[in-house]
Amino acid sequence: MRAHGRGHRAGRDAAGQGTGRDGSRPAAGPESAERGRTEVARGLGELGTLLLDAGYAVTDAHRAVASAADGGGRADIATEVFPTLVFVDDPDADGTRMTVAPGRSLTYGQVSAAGRLAADASQGEVPLDELAARVEAIETSVSRFPVWATLLGSGLMSAGIAVVFGAPWWAVAASIVLGMGVGVALGALGRSPRAAAAAPFFAALLVSLAIWALGTLIGAHEIPLFAVCGPLAILIPGTTITNAVLEVSGGDLVSGGGRLVSGLVTWALLAAGVLVTVVWFGSEIDGQDLVLPTGSAATQDALGFWAQIPSAGLSWAGAAAVAIGFGLYFSAPATLTVGITAVLLFSYAVLGVAQPFFGGPVAGGVSAGVTLIASRVIERLHPRWPSVVLFRPAFWLLVPGSLGLVTALGFAADAPSPGQAGLKVVVSVIAITIGIQIGALVAEVILPYRRGQHRPVLDPRARR
Repeated sequence: MRAHGRGHRAGRDAAGQGTGRDGSRPAAGPESAERGRTEVARGLGELGTLLLDAGYAVTDAHRAVASAADGGGRADIATEVFPTLVFVDDPDADGTRMTVAPGRSLTYGQVSAAGRLAADASQGEVPLDELAARVEAIETSVSRFPVWATLLGSGLMSAGIAVVFGAPWWAVAASIVLGMGVGVALGALGRSPRAAAAAPFFAALLVSLAIWALGTLIGAHEIPLFAVCGPLAILIPGTTITNAVLEVSGGDLVSGGGRLVSGLVTWALLAAGVLVTVVWFGSEIDGQDLVLPTGSAATQDALGFWAQIPSAGLSWAGAAAVAIGFGLYFSAPATLTVGITAVLLFSYAVLGVAQPFFGGPVAGGVSAGVTLIASRVIERLHPRWPSVVLFRPAFWLLVPGSLGLVTALGFAADAPSPGQAGLKVVVSVIAITIGIQIGALVAEVILPYRRGQHRPVLDPRARR
């Protein structure tokens, strides 16, 4: 099997000097052996960049690459991983190989396959010289859902968050349409990195303008901020902040610090977009509501059913809608969507149990830690359900996701209790940071890597 994989890659890289069309192979020589050694370093580098593009934290991608080297019987290979680079130093090859992460946009079907490949490699089930071919197979196996399905997913996520946090029915209906609009915009802007960088501000600006215009038209007076934040949920940097915490706690201070700053900047851009609308039209933010200068309680009550708040029991359906929409938008396989839904509902249940005891912000941290542990356990038992995928939608219902954006808006708009709003943001950030760190530590203890003898950094002393 190992010889076949080496020959296959040689055929690809040496223009016909590997396996022939009839399946025959030339006699192995020095050049063939050298190509095999090169394929080992190349395969580990390609695996690392695939995991980085899949959304893995640098710390997790590093351990996966090191574990794959150990699983292939090559504990003498030293590795180092950065947010966009993977270095592999193979004593049997000349020099250190650097592989650049191309920034691929992967479906969650591909992310699932990447997790499975990393798990198989760590157990020695994939020869190291076949890793590059396996990675390329995952790259080319793109199976995206139709456009209508991804748009429906974006709308479901938006509406689900609005239902969970008690927006009136008219705002829930608006969230579906606006969420689909944000999905279309992100799809178009994805081709331009500079435009995508400015997307949080302009998306927040346009969504808040649309909500303000609709509220004014129908005579609404108070609009829950979650009606504005729901369509923007897909832009909230949950994965970025989670990975930042994991990397900082794992000792990757440079990458973790950079991600944290990036996440906070995105968060600030979203808040700024909403605040521009508030200032332009003379509205104000009162706690967790956007108060319009038009309309009144009487005109709002006249909306009848559309002014009513969904019942508490429907919040569970809203949470499920978030998970299902998430799966549709990111083209996740049906089985993975089931796992996402189960983990999100579990996180929501933990949040409900913890909130009476700890209060909202701290309860979010407790739920984040417990959910991270659960997602890591599930990933170990079922590698096609990566923790990076399972945890992301749950993060949106915790802090500092949509709720954190709302409290930040209250603080920035000089709400009646700005000190309390600001303190809530700080407590939320600290709570989720501690929760994720504790969750990661507990997961390390109960799920130790099976092969932990690999030296995790590039070091000449690692050579044997």
